[in-house]
Amino acid sequence: MHTKALSWLRRGHKGIRMMKVIGIAFLLYWLIHFVSTSFKVGEAFVSIAVYVGFIAWMKHQRVMRLRLADIDDVDQMEGAGFLQRMMVHFHDLGLKAQGTKGKVNFGADIIVTGPGRDKVVVHCKQCPANESVDIDAVQAVIGAIRYYNAQSAMVITNRNLTKAARELAHVNDVEVWERDELAKNLVSVVDWKPSFWSEVKAVLGELRHMRK
Repeated sequence: MHTKALSWLRRGHKGIRMMKVIGIAFLLYWLIHFVSTSFKVGEAFVSIAVYVGFIAWMKHQRVMRLRLADIDDVDQMEGAGFLQRMMVHFHDLGLKAQGTKGKVNFGADIIVTGPGRDKVVVHCKQCPANESVDIDAVQAVIGAIRYYNAQSAMVITNRNLTKAARELAHVNDVEVWERDELAKNLVSVVDWKPSFWSEVKAVLGELRHMRK
C-alpha cells in the first residue's frame, strides 16, 4: 500500500500533485480533530466529499485542456504530454487506453482495448520540426505485438515516417497515423465532453485502488 500511495501521489502535473498533498493534510487534520473532540461523522464525510470533488474538478480541467490540444499544440508538447493527449483521444472513442509501465516499454507506449476490438499496441513518437520517424519505431512496435499478446499495432507521430519505415509498416499491417492523419483525428471528437461525475468516479476508483 505504501508504494501504491506514493505512486498515486506522483500522478498528474505539479498542480495536481500539490493539491493531493494539501487534501491529504486537510483530511488528516480533520481526522485528528474528530478523534480529539468527537467531531461529527457527517461533517467528516462532507470534508472527504469536498476533497474528492475538488480533485475530480482539477482532473476534469486537465483532461479538457488536453482534449482541446490540436496538432500545433502537440508540436509544443514533450513525449509524456503527447502520450496523455493520445490516451484522452482513445478514451473519447470509447476505448480503454493504458500506458505501459516502467522505463522499458518493449516498443509500446499505450495498450488500447475495447468491446469487440483487438488489443492494439501503440508506439507514439513526438518529433521536432524537420525530423522524420525512422524504421526503428516500426520495428519496436512490431516486436511489442508478441510481448503484450496483442493482435495489431499502430505508430502515431506528429511528423511523417521515412519511406523505409512506411514500407515496413505496410507489409506488417501496422496502422500509421502520420501528421495529416493525426491532425484530422485530433479534431474529430473535440466537441465530445465527458460528464463531471465521470471524473468523480475516476478519482474514487483511484482512491479505492490505493487502499488495496
